[in-house]
Amino acid sequence: MKLKYINIHSHKMNDIDNCITLYNYCIGEQTHNYNLFSAGIHPWFVNEEKLEEQFAELEIISRQKKCLAIGECGLDKIKGAEYKLQEQIFIKQIQLANSLNKPLIIHNVQRFQRVLEICTEQNFSGKLIFHGFNSKLNKPEKFINHHSIYFSFGKSILQENSNASNLMKQLPLTQFFLETDDSDESIMEIYNKAAQLLSINLDELMLQMNQNFKFVFNYGND
Repeated sequence: MKLKYINIHSHKMNDIDNCITLYNYCIGEQTHNYNLFSAGIHPWFVNEEKLEEQFAELEIISRQKKCLAIGECGLDKIKGAEYKLQEQIFIKQIQLANSLNKPLIIHNVQRFQRVLEICTEQNFSGKLIFHGFNSKLNKPEKFINHHSIYFSFGKSILQENSNASNLMKQLPLTQFFLETDDSDESIMEIYNKAAQLLSINLDELMLQMNQNFKFVFNYGND
């Protein structure tokens, strides 16, 4: 089996043949024609006047087979819509993901615990992927080997002492993904750095990322 680079969150098209990319489709901000994608209402782009219209579009698009996840969605303390409105639309997206049995790709800025609380309150039974994670966790051991919480790391791991690189070294290979987000770094550069930080072979890393992708996103299981 030829291993592929798995990029679980990208805002930019790439021309890499040996890569499976999950593109981010942000409702209300763009059109899409992606092979595989996630779709969500980002907390920065919640439009109170068009909220029903935004969610109706998401409901339609999220039922497409090539839509593998809901998101990115979540909470942002620094930027975006009024906070109660952020929570309102986040809850609706959690409920949608639950009904479709699809994972959530989470945008989180200084609201990690609140995201977890809301997901618990809504009885979310799927997988949470905190994308572009570069925060310092209190008691990170609580989240290691957690059966439903995953982290995705991007350009922040290129800085060896970043929160992202430190957390990645503590996690089992089965609990994280790699991504480019909106950066100019290539996914190969991210993978090479991750393999270096973890002191493992690149093929071993790629194999596990392929397996993680298949398991969490139910990809290729038909």
